[in-house]
Amino acid sequence: MARYNREAVATIRVLDDHLINKIAAGEVVARPASVVKELLENSLDAGARRIEIEMESGGVSLLRITDDGHGMAEDEALLALSRHATSKLATEQDLDDIRTLGFRGEALPSIAAVSRLEIRTRPRAAQGGTRIAVVGGKVHETRPVGTTVGTTIVVRELFFNTPARLKFLRSESTETRHIIETVTEAILGHPGVSFKLSVEGRAPILSSPGTGKLFDAMVAVFGPATARAMLALAPRQHPELPYSVSGYVSRPDVNRATRNAFHLYVNGRPVQLPQLARAVADSYHAYLPRGRWPVAVLFVQAAAWAVDVNVHPQKLEVRLHQPERLAGLLGAAVKDALSGERRPETVQPAGSPRAPEPPAEWTPARPRPVLPYLPPPAAMRPNLVSQPATPATHSTPSSPFDSEDPIEPLQPLFSRGVPATGADWEGMALLGQVFRTFVVGVAGDQLYFIDQHTAHERVLYEENVEKMARRALETQPLLLPVTVECPRRAEKELEDAVALLTLHGFECDVFSGGTLVVKTVPVMERGIDVREVMRELLEEATGSGPIEERREKVARMVSCKAAVKSGDTLSEMEMKTLVRDLARTKNPLRCPHGRPVLLQFGQDELKKLFERNW
Repeated sequence: MARYNREAVATIRVLDDHLINKIAAGEVVARPASVVKELLENSLDAGARRIEIEMESGGVSLLRITDDGHGMAEDEALLALSRHATSKLATEQDLDDIRTLGFRGEALPSIAAVSRLEIRTRPRAAQGGTRIAVVGGKVHETRPVGTTVGTTIVVRELFFNTPARLKFLRSESTETRHIIETVTEAILGHPGVSFKLSVEGRAPILSSPGTGKLFDAMVAVFGPATARAMLALAPRQHPELPYSVSGYVSRPDVNRATRNAFHLYVNGRPVQLPQLARAVADSYHAYLPRGRWPVAVLFVQAAAWAVDVNVHPQKLEVRLHQPERLAGLLGAAVKDALSGERRPETVQPAGSPRAPEPPAEWTPARPRPVLPYLPPPAAMRPNLVSQPATPATHSTPSSPFDSEDPIEPLQPLFSRGVPATGADWEGMALLGQVFRTFVVGVAGDQLYFIDQHTAHERVLYEENVEKMARRALETQPLLLPVTVECPRRAEKELEDAVALLTLHGFECDVFSGGTLVVKTVPVMERGIDVREVMRELLEEATGSGPIEERREKVARMVSCKAAVKSGDTLSEMEMKTLVRDLARTKNPLRCPHGRPVLLQFGQDELKKLFERNW
């Protein structure tokens, strides 16, 4: 333990501006994506309708943001490099009526303090522009220059003078992905602005038309297939709340393995609010299995006094007035959207999310149909024990989207653990299949329930791993190649993912604009939806973990998709083959994801349930 040295304590002093800016940069500029976020907010506040972003080396070597906003005169541009210099606040009262994305005047000086920065700017009324060069926070050059109306900011060698910060950045592909996510948030939040994001001088990997229609922005981000599967929320407002909500959520059959496609905005500002996210997740409680998340683009328009935006250094969180009532309002709107299908291309948007039309009472144009994905009545669901759940049986999810079915208090058969000593495979006699989900067997005084999906998943996983080790994986060409749109992926990231997927039997080509063409897939016993499977595999193959971890995730996913499903009817021979193959695996009691494959129930336990003592 370090000892406190009283003599080493320095005299208290006021820090100089250069050191203050570098400390502020540590709060505002966490990574290259932070720079992009702050500069995009400045461009949007300047009234830009066209913004282009260029990057190299994950944004570390180069970031260039060009906009057509109103620009700055020379004296304004120089003043903007000073801390807490802003055009968006003048009095203390303005803090209670913030309507811009930026307001603290920290972004530009903080970025300049840890980079080589260049500003080219020209206001509309001027004949020429100004170029300012800044190195490590110090202005090196100011001169007139010919340039278009608007502002271009070039950031080179980010963190060149703070090597400790540079050392802790992630890989180039990870930093690129964070920038893509930042631009994605801007596209969805501002559909009236045209955005283009280019990497290493190649064709744009993200491009939005700026038509003002949210549907067009969703097409640019998610692709046309997902955009058409989105359901519009009827604009909703409670008379006693200073909020209105609108946006789109996906049909339950269109979902994701991660929360990356969940986008929430408050007054046009992208934010992370677990309470509101949980309200949306709860609305999908009966529609999505655990571990799956909806696609959502949701807007909350609030009175300025009801939102405190000055609670997070990077403005990623806000504090709301009566958030629990807002969560109820949002959850009700999502449930309404799920109960009646309203396609985005046939629904008139409620206007720009930053300045929506006043909310009005909404009346459906036609009777809202019962959709095929609605859950059946409780009376139609087979259960061993039917007993209503009490409030005490509900547990608070650990994540905004981790919602499980309520745990019923008496289900002794399936509450037993995985047998510690394994099963009596040799002596097991199969009794049949129940609920088209479980294979039932008996050996001696033990009753066994085998989950057919997780059992087959374990068998396929070990077979595939063994074949990959021997390079003996069998593949089959598709009759017609399948095209998969990946508009949010950098070309280099897709190429790395394709190299990984090739090891698992998926032969693909990468085309410009973030498009994959799948030509070959591994041989599987049962058919798969190639396009949907490829989207999920890309989620695993383009993660930020080590290559070995991503390879393992892909192997698990491939096995899961190829395995028999709950609801598949198995013949007697298929059940016998499945149990025989399961018995030969290295770990027959757990699937590759860790879920139990087999549960056992002893004769003595059964007698206790029937209160028999003989």
